[in-house]
Amino acid sequence: MRLMFETVGRRLSWFKSTRGLTRGLRDVIYGHRQRYLSRVIHRDISEKNVVLSDDTTTCFVGCLLDLDYGFNWREFLKRAGWEVSEVSWKRYVEEYDCSLPERMRPVPPERDIPLMGLANEDGLNDDAILLIREVSLAQTKMGERMVRIMALSDITVAEF
Repeated sequence: MRLMFETVGRRLSWFKSTRGLTRGLRDVIYGHRQRYLSRVIHRDISEKNVVLSDDTTTCFVGCLLDLDYGFNWREFLKRAGWEVSEVSWKRYVEEYDCSLPERMRPVPPERDIPLMGLANEDGLNDDAILLIREVSLAQTKMGERMVRIMALSDITVAEF
């Protein structure tokens, strides 16, 4: 058990760079994996339980805190009367997931959801609408390319 009396890092949402955030999340994933291999499941991974460090003396940027809800999965399997192995744990998790009631979200059935914009009610036929959508998509892609070009060159938005 570790008890901390000083600030050891900053909140995940206070990241200074995308690279720092990515490295921090990588370290948290690595730490979670190490805990799993040492038989511990965290069970409360959230923004409040991840901190990023600026300490240059360590090779880690991200740290996973707060094991209040953590438990030893091998001990759990043993108490539940299951074989104690990683294969059994995975099977237990799959069976548990299947026993949960369906979590239905109000989403439309799998079909082509029309883009917002023009529709047949606007007096256009299907071919005209498809053409307009293709042009709009091409313009969007062109805009994305221009943003990338501007980011790679010295052109500012004002000059563009």
